[in-house]
Amino acid sequence: MENIVCESCGKEIHPKAKICPYCHHKRGKFIGAAKSVFFSMKKLVSSLLGLGAIVLICYPILTNYLTSEGIVGNEGKGADDPTLIAKTYIMALDERNADLVSNYLDDAMNNSKLIEGIKQKIQEFEDQGVEKLNIEGMRYDVSKEYQENGRTCVDVTVYVAEEGLFGGDAIFGKNKACTVYLHKSNTPDGEKWFLGK
Repeated sequence: MENIVCESCGKEIHPKAKICPYCHHKRGKFIGAAKSVFFSMKKLVSSLLGLGAIVLICYPILTNYLTSEGIVGNEGKGADDPTLIAKTYIMALDERNADLVSNYLDDAMNNSKLIEGIKQKIQEFEDQGVEKLNIEGMRYDVSKEYQENGRTCVDVTVYVAEEGLFGGDAIFGKNKACTVYLHKSNTPDGEKWFLGK
């Protein structure tokens, strides 16, 4: 004798049962074995939808974890030479284009403050009427590596050439220098330098 399916809960039960042992509905609510396939499919779809919801909830958490651990992210980003990033930072100011540094932003960090800071400095350049900088005439001094917030960091002090600075005191101060902060982070190509710390 084939089992029958409870129409209320969809579980298979013995055909002689007068009430469903799972949901306690009376026998009048049972259906034949032919409909058990429908309930099996209904359970499968319900399970898949539940699994999909779990994936949607867990995906951002897992992605953030993998990115912060350097397991994924930063593909094709970063630089081996901190001076290159400092030069690009100064170019971004000079050309009034914060997007120039996008290749040196660490995917594992929240870069919104960093970008806002660059945009603010660009606006100061505009307000001060700073003309083209003599980027080739600048000097870049890289500090020794140090640890901060669990990261390896360096500071690159950029000494600005006097030529073409006109009004740049707002950014470079009276010492005609500014400091660019960098940290190391994992990439698929090994550790690279990135803006910020």
